[in-house]
Amino acid sequence: MNLKRYLLWRMALVAMLCWLGVSFYLVARSSQQIGETMVRDADQMQELLETALQRQHTTPEPGPRVPSLHPIARRFTEPFCLRYQSINGLLSEDGCEQAALEEPTPRWLAAPLTWAGNPPNIMQRDIHLWGIKVGTLSIAPDRPRLLARHWHTLRDLLWLATATVLALGTLTFLVIDQALRPAGKLVAALDQIAASESGNGVEAALPAFEPQEFGQIAAGINRLSARLRQLSAARNELMARLIGVQEKERLELAHDLHDEFGQCVAALAANGALLKSLTLQGEAITESDFEPLEQTTERMQASLRSLLLRMSPPLLESRGLTSALNDLITGWQAGQSAPPPLHMHMDAGLDSRLSEERALCVYRTLQECLNNIARHARASTAVHIDIREINKTLSVDICNQSPPAGSARQGSGMGLRLLAERLRAAGGELAIEALGERFTVRASLPL
Repeated sequence: MNLKRYLLWRMALVAMLCWLGVSFYLVARSSQQIGETMVRDADQMQELLETALQRQHTTPEPGPRVPSLHPIARRFTEPFCLRYQSINGLLSEDGCEQAALEEPTPRWLAAPLTWAGNPPNIMQRDIHLWGIKVGTLSIAPDRPRLLARHWHTLRDLLWLATATVLALGTLTFLVIDQALRPAGKLVAALDQIAASESGNGVEAALPAFEPQEFGQIAAGINRLSARLRQLSAARNELMARLIGVQEKERLELAHDLHDEFGQCVAALAANGALLKSLTLQGEAITESDFEPLEQTTERMQASLRSLLLRMSPPLLESRGLTSALNDLITGWQAGQSAPPPLHMHMDAGLDSRLSEERALCVYRTLQECLNNIARHARASTAVHIDIREINKTLSVDICNQSPPAGSARQGSGMGLRLLAERLRAAGGELAIEALGERFTVRASLPL
């Protein structure tokens, strides 16, 4: 159900409830007024009837002295049934006959009106003549006429409510239809953003719609589209950089394999050919003849270990984060001619509480920072590494006293940008601070 029909149905329902509430109030109030009127009219009828009896008894007329109640009933507007019973048994009535009504109350409505109206009961007044009781006057409401009156009032009110609801419904339909026209354009813009293959979203900005709420939604869609275009551009740039890094890494691997392993394999082949030649010539092979083989093998093992450490930390899976970090630091210090002093602190027991994903994030963070220090800050006086838990968050701080030149702001290097993306994918964040000669990289990961 669309909004227009929904509001119209709600309006009709509210109008019906209001009509029922007002109808109940009017019927109850009318019955209360009729009761008050009966009390007042009963006293006046008593006086009028006593006056009429005195006039009859003072006027010499033949026959029984029974007053006519019709002149008295005409003085009052309410439909009452008047019945006078004299002490000698004479009876006089007016308005008590059940006359056929032109528009009787519907049967289904008679019971609710009777319950809501609760017409007053019969009232009686003693009639006295010169201080002597001569009869009793009974006053009863004409229930069918009272119900018919209530029904006429409610029917008029119902027609008025129906006309009002129709008028307001038509006006509301037209106003809402006019106000909701921008919704189609907003939905079309969102569909265009969702269906955009490039992820750039809508190119043309949506205008400022009326009413104000739709204008705010249009402004939000424009901001969303601009943000999506920015994210798409950043994603494309990052993807291009990732491809470049991948190609660079493959090229470095190819160079390492060619320069290190190629030379080592060639040396092994040459030494093997030499040993074979000596054997064929019958010369004795001494221990010194195997030293080139041992040196070449150790060189290949060192190169292979360095390459494996760059690709994946083997100690991380077998011996845990602490051993992997110590091995990384040892290899980093061994690879430099004059490594700066390095101090590392790690909370006790933190190793066992880290998942494999978070342990790898810590390892890659430290690896990237140490590589940056070796590449850009060889003259660093000291390196401080602090790994601790703060408010259920793993904090990794790597600080050196001599900041890398040209890398004092976040995102200046591709390695730091990729590291930030890695941390963000794990639910963490990367922060870089450069204050004077102090350069700090802080990684935060929720535990």
